Amino acid sequence: MVVQIGLIGLGRWGKNYLRTCKNLSDCKIVMVADRSADRLNNLGDVRVCSDSGKVCSAEDVDAVVIATPGSTHAELAKEALEAGKHVLVEKPIGFCAKEVEELVALAKKKGLVYMAGHLHLFNPAVQKVKELLDSGRIGKVLYVHTHGSGNGPIREDMSAYWDYFPHDVTILLYLLGKMPVGVKGEGNAFVHDGVEDVVELKLFFSENVSSSSFASWLYPLKRREVVVVGEKGFVVFDDYAEEKVKVVDREGKEEVVAVSGQPLGLQVEHFVGCVVEGKDPLSGGDQAVSVTKVLEAGQRSMEKDGCLVEL
Repeated sequence: MVVQIGLIGLGRWGKNYLRTCKNLSDCKIVMVADRSADRLNNLGDVRVCSDSGKVCSAEDVDAVVIATPGSTHAELAKEALEAGKHVLVEKPIGFCAKEVEELVALAKKKGLVYMAGHLHLFNPAVQKVKELLDSGRIGKVLYVHTHGSGNGPIREDMSAYWDYFPHDVTILLYLLGKMPVGVKGEGNAFVHDGVEDVVELKLFFSENVSSSSFASWLYPLKRREVVVVGEKGFVVFDDYAEEKVKVVDREGKEEVVAVSGQPLGLQVEHFVGCVVEGKDPLSGGDQAVSVTKVLEAGQRSMEKDGCLVEL
């Protein structure tokens, strides 16, 4: 079975999905919607339109991929699910856990796949870090630091918090295998009032484990890094380095760990497999709700000047 996909949004990430699906044999993008007519040129035999509703109602579309601005994700996901389409929606999937819980329930009621685009669950480098931690390579995990940054793009419809931290929280919950018991968030808005450009998030877990995360789109260096500190050493993930995963001992000796594979292709393949086989996705249901609960708590903390919010 070839899963026929309707793509809503042909910005930067929409183009990534279009390119990725062209290289996969078990799915095909048959229809694209975007409000910009210029983006819809030169797409060959792919049908195009400016109305997301036409994609959701198209009889030959089995599944919808949503890659629009973040503030529209939950509404479009609901529209697609109500139309009977399987859904893969880019992060952030929603701004409150209740909203996401309702989408999960709707998908379950209709027997559809609802999957969050939590890309790093499908990143072979992050999976390798998880494998190293679970094997006890660096002993008990004490602390994790994550960093995400770049020189733009600066958004107006959501803050750097909601742009970057869905990735960080996804990685942290996956690596540590549990929810935090407390959250603190802080942020500053420099470009647009009320839209934070520089943000920090601290998570507190049981057994005295904690994490700190920094993110900004006002930063000259494009970075996506995770450093895990353990009793015996460190594991480092650098998404933009050629050698993405390293183990470092207490004396500073480094060991490069080989990884390969393209996360977006693996994510789409997983989604398509879930559609064909009727399986629950790794980044659906409980996982999607858990990430949103943590993010929502951090947002509340940020609005209260960084006070601790318990979970």
